[in-house]
Amino acid sequence: IEPDFGISGFASGAVVGAVPLGAVSGSWVSSKYGDKFGRKRLIIASAIIFIVGAVTSGLAPEEYTLFVSRLVIGVAIGVASAVAPVYISEVAPPDRRGSLVTFFQLAVTIGILVAYLVGLAFADVTDGWRWMLGLGAIPALALAAGVSYLPQSPRWLVKQHRRHEAASVLRALGNDEPDTLVREIGESLHEETVSADERLF
Repeated sequence: IEPDFGISGFASGAVVGAVPLGAVSGSWVSSKYGDKFGRKRLIIASAIIFIVGAVTSGLAPEEYTLFVSRLVIGVAIGVASAVAPVYISEVAPPDRRGSLVTFFQLAVTIGILVAYLVGLAFADVTDGWRWMLGLGAIPALALAAGVSYLPQSPRWLVKQHRRHEAASVLRALGNDEPDTLVREIGESLHEETVSADERLF
């Protein structure tokens, strides 16, 4: 990137640092809008944002576009990293919840390893850095396609007063007493609201 754009080491560092900077913003977005739009929608949105950022990064004509596109990628990473574990914990059966959330962390680590291997594969290729950044759109596309087939979080549906839909989701997930679980989720949400109000006073 430095010789292609004729930028300094500081500027290239800013391009790299744009991702964690964007991730902080993405985490804030997920905390603010996770309950409003739902976990599933935010995960799909983060995948779409990542696709746009990855493709733009690969095609960036100069460093400013590259910096902004990397910032956009960071936002997507921040949203997905914050929302995905919550979604998993709310959808997974209790006996598999811990293992699936742990697997999410394992998948992130494996993804980092794969990213380094992709970087190694394109290290000596002309404009290889463009391929390194642009190919990130492929797993993001797979994420968007895969999550689109998954149900909304039952807990989020209850919070949105859509209890019938929550019961249908729980039934589809193999729960034998979905109505009972919906009632328990509602009671849990009510207790959280009361506790939050008490802390304010």
